[in-house]
Amino acid sequence: MTGSSGEGNVKRADQPKVMLTTGEACHILNVHSNTLRRWAATGLIRAYRISTGTHRRYRLEDVAALLIEQDSFRRTDAEE
Repeated sequence: MTGSSGEGNVKRADQPKVMLTTGEACHILNVHSNTLRRWAATGLIRAYRISTGTHRRYRLEDVAALLIEQDSFRRTDAEE
């Protein structure tokens, strides 16, 4: 039977999330790596550890949400 393997029924939610390195996330957010690590330590953004090493990754969705939050904060600050 060809075409009955169910491969066409893969949901988008099952697809892997885009993960960014610390450098990539810092570049998007325009912050130093120490700032990003501090934000992760305080829970502002979630960092994912890769294997047993010290490498961290950040979900693109989380970085984008934080970027939007930063932008709205800056606008509010500028209006005052």
